[in-house]
Amino acid sequence: MLADGGIVVGVDADGYADAALREAIALGVSLDRPVHAVHVVDDGGLFSSPGFLTRQRIAVEGIKRKLERWASGELPAGAPAPDLTVLFGNPVRVMLERAQEIDAAMLVVGGAAHGPNPLLGGTAERVVRGAQCPVMVRRKASEGGAVLVPVDLSEESAIALEVGARMARLRGVPLITLYVHSAPSGAVTGVPGLDAELSAYRARYTQQYKDTVDRLVGSSAPRVLVHEGEPAARITELALEEGVDLVVMGAHGRTGLARWSLGSVTESVLRSTELSVLAVRKPDRLFLLGAR
Repeated sequence: MLADGGIVVGVDADGYADAALREAIALGVSLDRPVHAVHVVDDGGLFSSPGFLTRQRIAVEGIKRKLERWASGELPAGAPAPDLTVLFGNPVRVMLERAQEIDAAMLVVGGAAHGPNPLLGGTAERVVRGAQCPVMVRRKASEGGAVLVPVDLSEESAIALEVGARMARLRGVPLITLYVHSAPSGAVTGVPGLDAELSAYRARYTQQYKDTVDRLVGSSAPRVLVHEGEPAARITELALEEGVDLVVMGAHGRTGLARWSLGSVTESVLRSTELSVLAVRKPDRLFLLGAR
């Protein structure tokens, strides 16, 4: 298939694949992109697992019926039915290769969280790490929920802010931005002169954050919030409090100013929560911000 800049969505018989497929189709309509559904049959240990082929055949048939049902009347208005390709191999590698083959504009996958402590190893998270395009990990959805964009003053998070504003406009939902000040250590608090210096430091970077939001998405009238604490925890807590539907984050943002890496925070949010996350990198800006 020739490169077409479409949206690739991973589908299977369980997890959040249904939510991922619906998300991909809605994005395809909003962004005028074709949608390519991919079901990957993991062939690891194929001949050592009794009934493997039978189970996979049943799963593939179920997915095909779902697509046919949507095509016969359940697709969103104006949405063409996605094509379905069944491929064999390692799911992460095959998904990434398929995205590269068609020069995908976005990958959409469903994925459950794996708890707060394990290494980042789930299929969805490994796709995020390996993809050369934006990746949306679709999980539980909050109907009409806001889009949340954490900002850390890095270039990557500024791009995520622009993308998040566009996603909020596409959905017709509120945009919330968040800047998290790391909590000072006990060794710093109460030291004469240092409290005032810390306060001035925070005020300076809070203002830079607010100026950045105003400069990039001021017309979107976002809620501009400033919190203190551990970034991933505050992002998760705020998202749950506000009924957020999607968190848009830079995949590799880093800054010495805020003393935390947005890349590592993105991984923490992905692996320890049930939030849907859109991870973007610097080269992803044109697709999600430009008109086709």
